[in-house]
Amino acid sequence: METESAMLQLRNHANGSARPVHSLTRRQRRTLIKLNVQNNSTKEAGAYIDVDIGNIKASFLVDTGTTVTLISNKLFNSLRKEEMPNLNQVVQTIMSANGTELYVAEKGEFHIWIDQNVYLEEAVVADLAIEGIIGLDFLKKNKCLINLQEEHMVCHNQVIPLNFTGQLGC
Repeated sequence: METESAMLQLRNHANGSARPVHSLTRRQRRTLIKLNVQNNSTKEAGAYIDVDIGNIKASFLVDTGTTVTLISNKLFNSLRKEEMPNLNQVVQTIMSANGTELYVAEKGEFHIWIDQNVYLEEAVVADLAIEGIIGLDFLKKNKCLINLQEEHMVCHNQVIPLNFTGQLGC
């Protein structure tokens, strides 16, 4: 399938303005505009930490621009049944960085292991292309300080290495 940008054309109006003319349907465009769209061989550019949730080792993006902690549907569904928390309905709408509504399943209390420490954190299960996102709620609750120069963050006196991945850019 061609990308949307390759199919985007402009319709010129008499007043000189131009509006995009899409050859894709609205549903097809929304499918292309998913949070953190990427291929399977690379991660979204950013700072990641290594975590364990249940029997799964994962890498979570540390994102001060995300207000809630998120776990991908894929990671959640990989957990053993006894490690899956009870989930509750999410009543608020969660918007992605590009302004589209994020498909959200539900939320629950997860045990997130970072090195030898466990954090009990409410997280939203959502349709993500990455394994998870440590959001502002986690960072604030756990008094985390991010030190980009030293490439680590500190939460409750625990020094957590940051792994930088991907190429930064717009």
